[in-house]
Amino acid sequence: MSIDEKEYEERADDIEYEDLERWTVESEFFNRIYKKIIQRGAKLIVGPRGTGKTHQMKFAYYKCLRDKKLPLAIYVSFNRYYYLEPFLHKAPNAIRIFHTWVLSKILLSCYEFLSDIEESAENLFDGESLLERKNLEILVFQLEKSEFYDQHDELISKVTIHRIIATIEYLEIKFGRNRTILLLDDAALNFTPDYMVKFFDIFRSLKAVNIAPKASVYPGITEYGSRFHVSQDTESVQCWLNIKDEEYSQFMSGLISKRLSEDGELPVPEDITELLKYASFGVPRRFIAMIRSFIESEGDTPQQRFNKVINEQKQFITDEYLSLSRKLPQYRDMIKIGFDLYDQIIDTIVKKNKKIKKKQRKKIQRK
Repeated sequence: MSIDEKEYEERADDIEYEDLERWTVESEFFNRIYKKIIQRGAKLIVGPRGTGKTHQMKFAYYKCLRDKKLPLAIYVSFNRYYYLEPFLHKAPNAIRIFHTWVLSKILLSCYEFLSDIEESAENLFDGESLLERKNLEILVFQLEKSEFYDQHDELISKVTIHRIIATIEYLEIKFGRNRTILLLDDAALNFTPDYMVKFFDIFRSLKAVNIAPKASVYPGITEYGSRFHVSQDTESVQCWLNIKDEEYSQFMSGLISKRLSEDGELPVPEDITELLKYASFGVPRRFIAMIRSFIESEGDTPQQRFNKVINEQKQFITDEYLSLSRKLPQYRDMIKIGFDLYDQIIDTIVKKNKKIKKKQRKKIQRK
């Protein structure tokens, strides 16, 4: 397959499990996070968008599926939570609806686990027909369309924390696993504080001797509520590789090698690749996107194409922070200070470069 034909998948959500494993760049940093995920105890996997939180969780899930010595793993993605936001404005029981949606998603993931290991779901809920997969799928589908009907009430009464715990314990016994990791992906829910507080109430309630919930969150902006204490209830695991780390450049090279150049040399100059590694600021998805943008961009010289990629990335990040400022007003002043500081840094660098060039010209004139 040529580089033009190769499919560039940036989100781990869109990658098949076999490719996820094949494209994984294992390093000391990656392995440390993986070990934390499969350990006992509640964990928060912390990192901004694109740092690999989903990749880490799905990689761990895939490993646990195949190795019976590892814990039972249930993977749940809450990336469609924003479809439930309208309930906050039109339904007096919006929090209860959200609670039911979260638990229903977990129960459906139990079905998904059985499907992934090609096992029957018979007797999963002791013959409780209301909790059959099709009924839960209909409920979740309708809630994600912002639709709620009175006939849902009976099913909602069956979807409880106790039911989740009992189901997980049943699966542990059935498949000979002595504990479970509950992988709760896209759990940051950063634009709906009311839902976030409820989510972490559920997270705390699911924590048990044999059940270790793990949730992916954003640094700094995820709100946990007064009943959830990060330092006491969980351990935070950083999923954001520091650009000062000794293995940073090597990790990024491995990422591009596995993702984009398995069938040949990558058509990006080495010096450009190195610059883009650091321009991505430790975010693998951003690095992949910029490499792709460079390959696809038009320009007479590599420098022109590089400048275009950097300008596009700068605008993307600016728009993202401006959007965050509008959606989370409590961070508006902080974001404004950040932009002011950025402008001052750029101004200082420009002035410094002008002084350097001026000194160089004077030296040339003397000669």
